[in-house]
Amino acid sequence: GFPIYTLARLQGLALSPPALRGLGLVKALEGEGLKITDMGDIKLQKLSKDSGPKKFRNSTYAAKGTERIRRAAGQASERELAILVGGECSLVMGSLSGMKSRRRGRAGILWMDAHGDFNTPETTPSGFIGGMCLALACGRGRPLSQETEEGRGPLLGEDAVVHLGSRALDRLEELAMKESEITLVSAKELRKGGAADYGRRAAR
Repeated sequence: GFPIYTLARLQGLALSPPALRGLGLVKALEGEGLKITDMGDIKLQKLSKDSGPKKFRNSTYAAKGTERIRRAAGQASERELAILVGGECSLVMGSLSGMKSRRRGRAGILWMDAHGDFNTPETTPSGFIGGMCLALACGRGRPLSQETEEGRGPLLGEDAVVHLGSRALDRLEELAMKESEITLVSAKELRKGGAADYGRRAAR
């Protein structure tokens, strides 16, 4: 479990991993025939007050959390399926960089979210890193830190991203996504075409 959150008012997101366990996530997966080893949650510093540039809030905190997540995700065996659980999408950067250190091949991602998470410090209306994390993983905007993996180059190719279910994109964010190589499927298109069909396309 990765209980990261990148705005002080969003501390509740850190409760997602234990909440999902309490709702029976492990038992449900075991019921599907999977042998589960629960590694618990990594420990992250509590964020009680926002700081840093208004267009890139808490970037130092996020960089430290991302590095902790990278190290933990990098412990996953290449032969095993790793299930990484969190509450905020910003866990993607540490998760991807950690997994890439252990697994061969090119990374791809199926991103299911009403929001784009494709803002940058130049386009964000809020400064919320959780709303920029997909763009940062693709090498857009500024890195959290030159020391973090995404600061040394893209973790994902934009053509390897399938974004499903968008319905609340900011104007400049939507423009950037449509001009990119991302496959963007809106919530309206998803309802019309069916999630299973788009899921199969994404898997290819």
